[in-house]
Amino acid sequence: MTPINLVKAIVATAALVSSSTLWAMGPWGGEGNLENRLGFLSWKLDLSEDQEVQIAAELEMAEQQIAADREQLNLLRTEMRSLQSNFDPLRAEELADAIGESTAALVLNLATSKAAIYQLLDADQQAQLDELIALREEKRGSRRGPQRTGLAPSDDE
Repeated sequence: MTPINLVKAIVATAALVSSSTLWAMGPWGGEGNLENRLGFLSWKLDLSEDQEVQIAAELEMAEQQIAADREQLNLLRTEMRSLQSNFDPLRAEELADAIGESTAALVLNLATSKAAIYQLLDADQQAQLDELIALREEKRGSRRGPQRTGLAPSDDE
């Protein structure tokens, strides 16, 4: 990996990790740089060299796209916040729609990347990854406590 690509991967990873709602990637290796995440997957799933090369390419491409999506989303959110002093309901609606579209693109790009990586694995590796994901979700759930589904505050707040 070239130094420029490594810097891009690190910056993109920082953007991914900074979002508390979307980027708890767990077994996909959401923390650390591209090489650490690939190393984690390789270690846990016993990837072949060919798989490592293909997954690294997918992760790098996904990080670049997701970083661009996050940047666009942050710009839209900043503009929405700027409306507080001079609120324009029509512009706020346009921004809200654009934020929704950007969020959807972000989620779709992540899902597409995960699916592409999943398809590079053999059946045993897919089963191992499924187990890692289930374990991660179980651990995350126990740290977070009961999940709320509604918009109204819960009784304990």
